[in-house]
Amino acid sequence: MDKMIFNKEQLTALYDAEIHFKSATTQGIVKNCPRWLVDKVADIYEDATGSKVNRNWGCSVCVFNFLCLVGKIYFKDLQTQGENDIVSNESEPPQTEAPETKKSGRKTKNSHN
Repeated sequence: MDKMIFNKEQLTALYDAEIHFKSATTQGIVKNCPRWLVDKVADIYEDATGSKVNRNWGCSVCVFNFLCLVGKIYFKDLQTQGENDIVSNESEPPQTEAPETKKSGRKTKNSHN
């Protein structure tokens, strides 16, 4: 089994950037990725690897390459960890049945019963 780079808590924190990882790694594009999110990803990556990230976020190619790098690691670690274990119960509200509606026994003017 491959060694994971990110632990479960880091994978959960990176979930916010998953759509950007997916578009970077599969479609070759990154659109509207907020700077705070790229900074968050960089902080987590630095903590996990011990590497320093060149935070030149004004360079779109640098942001793209960074998100591709982290995205590949993220998806590999997700597969290793098991995606169902990562997503917490809070992100997916439990399914509840709609309450049964009680019909009034009162007849109205337009009622044809």
